Amino acid sequence: MRPIPVLSAALLLPSLALAQPPAPIDAHRYAFPGAVSSPASAVSAGLALADRWLGEEPFSNPAIPSRRVIAASGLAFRVSRQDLRAENREFSDEAGYFDLAGAWAGLPLGRFEVAAYVADPELRLEDNAYTVGRTFQPGLSATVTNHASSRELRAGAAASTGIGRARVGAALEWTHHAEDFLYHEESGSPQSGDQEVRFNGSGWGGIVGGRLACPIGSRTLELGASARMRPAITFDGTQSFDLISGSSENPVHAKRQSGWEAGISARMATADNFRVYAAAGGSGTERWDGFDVTRGGGSEWKVAGEFHDSRDPWTLRFGGGVETMRGVPEPRAGVYSLGLSWAFTSVDVGFGLTHRVLPRANEPNSYDDRVAFGVSVH
Repeated sequence: MRPIPVLSAALLLPSLALAQPPAPIDAHRYAFPGAVSSPASAVSAGLALADRWLGEEPFSNPAIPSRRVIAASGLAFRVSRQDLRAENREFSDEAGYFDLAGAWAGLPLGRFEVAAYVADPELRLEDNAYTVGRTFQPGLSATVTNHASSRELRAGAAASTGIGRARVGAALEWTHHAEDFLYHEESGSPQSGDQEVRFNGSGWGGIVGGRLACPIGSRTLELGASARMRPAITFDGTQSFDLISGSSENPVHAKRQSGWEAGISARMATADNFRVYAAAGGSGTERWDGFDVTRGGGSEWKVAGEFHDSRDPWTLRFGGGVETMRGVPEPRAGVYSLGLSWAFTSVDVGFGLTHRVLPRANEPNSYDDRVAFGVSVH
């Protein structure tokens, strides 16, 4: 009878007792527990999310203007892991994915504007394969396939109303978070085979926001700000092994404590055909009880520009900035964007590209590219 190595026997223990991210989660191969903000619309993608808290859309500020509108945006994206490519050979990865960016509908109702919305504010999918090491080493070669899926879906119902030049709003939000990590190895090691962990959970949170128009000479400075309570979420799932040394399946339980995020966006016309945007925001720490990890606090700043001549149907957008987060494998991202939209009588269509540079310590930079393409009817 084939003996079971001590390492494999340890893997059969319930993952909760490990008090760390369960195998095969590894900060080198994956980005857990990090995340970047995914644009919810083509307009926001083209502005590097500098308009995120302005309140033109309800995703991060429910104090939206009163108007009748239906809008939806799709997303094409890819993560290019240059750190894994540099360390290994015969590297290949998925060319790209298509998914939801966001959708919402707004309707005036008396003094109020009511809206419903759904978006994927955190979304990352990766599939790559490679042979370990830069050079061939007899007896030590291993072929690896990685899969990672991290998704946070948020749906909300919002209401806003005007108070003089100001507008205030609030929304109740339901958040569903799901993670799936699969590590497949082909080698002579006892760990050759499949290791997978998947878990998900849901919770309720909320957001409040406001916006204000401030006349400055012949121009108007528009300000928007909001604060969100991210819900505590209890996760349940399974950890499974199908290895040369044996197979098992164990329950996974963890709890991500509640957190907060907040920010402010500003917009002002500097000429009849040009507007500038600026934004700054931050988030608090989120502790994962049961995994013994903490996603630290984050911060970001963005600037953007928007060119539109009232005689033309098209609008050009561009932007850039920096995002940071402590305690994650990719703690800093440089953000750049470009967007274009076209306005018809009652329909707007457009796209926005958001490009992120993702440094890792002592590794080549990786890249995250997202193209949102959307349509709105008003």
